Amino acid sequence: MYSKCQDVQTARRIFYGTPYRDQVTLSSMISGYATNGCIEEAISLFQLMVATGFQIDRFVCSSILSLCADMARPLYGKLLHGYATKVGILSDLSVSSSLVKLYSKSGNLHDSRKVFDEIRVPDLVTWTAIIDGYAQHGSGQDALAMFDLMIGCGVKPDTVVLVSVLSACGRNGLVEEGFKHFNSMRTVYGVEPLLHHYCCMVDLLG
Repeated sequence: MYSKCQDVQTARRIFYGTPYRDQVTLSSMISGYATNGCIEEAISLFQLMVATGFQIDRFVCSSILSLCADMARPLYGKLLHGYATKVGILSDLSVSSSLVKLYSKSGNLHDSRKVFDEIRVPDLVTWTAIIDGYAQHGSGQDALAMFDLMIGCGVKPDTVVLVSVLSACGRNGLVEEGFKHFNSMRTVYGVEPLLHHYCCMVDLLG
């Protein structure tokens, strides 16, 4: 409860004042650290948990991976990737999607695509992560190719992934493609352009 209320200090005192710590209390504390951006503490407790024979579940692993992605800690992510593979939770969508996000954000597009290709049915969040990874790291054509593949798989785009698509066009000088996707927002996808989309178009023409 305290972890979810962002009172990390109180949660820590209660946790370390408890004589018996089981998998549930350890997982709860790790999740509390991850939720509140305490990456060093989350990783340290994760290592302690593994060393003492406990196993973290897919939800905790996913939350730490997301934190690693947001705080640009790919080395920690690699550690968790190995652990997820070892204990057999890599096939869980929340874990694999968090890994795609982690590798994409850090510019490791090879590993991002490798994990992505092993996902049986990627969701929109996962598609967005890999498309944005390509867009932000100089692979605009790859981003557009992945978007076309996503549409071909029957996944309906939202405002977020369309920002990534337009950003890919703007960052890579793909003017014609940028206008095509912008004009398709209303007519094809039924998505109303927002400020971020217009900003991408300004960047495209700048």
